[in-house]
Amino acid sequence: FLGNTEVEAPKGTEVVKDAVRKLKFQRHIKKSEGQKTPKVELQISIYGVKILDLKTKDVQYNCQLHRISFCADDKTDKRIFTFICKDSESNKHLCFVFDSEKCAEEITLTIGQAFDLAYKKFLEKGFKNWKQKTLS
Repeated sequence: FLGNTEVEAPKGTEVVKDAVRKLKFQRHIKKSEGQKTPKVELQISIYGVKILDLKTKDVQYNCQLHRISFCADDKTDKRIFTFICKDSESNKHLCFVFDSEKCAEEITLTIGQAFDLAYKKFLEKGFKNWKQKTLS
C-alpha cells in the first residue's frame, strides 16, 4: 500500500497519474530512510473496499462502494492500481494507490464486478420495493 493522497477531481487518468507519481516519490524517500512499504489485505465486496493490516487484520480504511468514483490500473506499470474515494468526514477526494505483486488489472476488474453486483442488487431491491408499494 503506497498510501493515499488528496486529489482535485473525482476521476481521470491524469489525476491518478499525478497521485501515483507523488506516492512513488514518497515511497522512495521512506525507503531511503529505512522504512518499509506496508503490506495490506484488500477485501472487496458489494459494500466496498476494506484495507486491512496484513498481520493484525485491523481495518485501516473502509471505503464504501458508493463513495468510489474512479478505479484504474496503470497501463505503463502493470503492478499499480488505484481508486478514488470521497472521504465521508472531510468530503475530500482521496486517491488510494497500491503496488500489487499480482496483476493489478485483475484487482481493478474485481472492483468493477463488485459495482455490477451492487447495481443488480439495487435494481432488485428497488423493483421489489416499488412492487410492494403499488400492490398495497
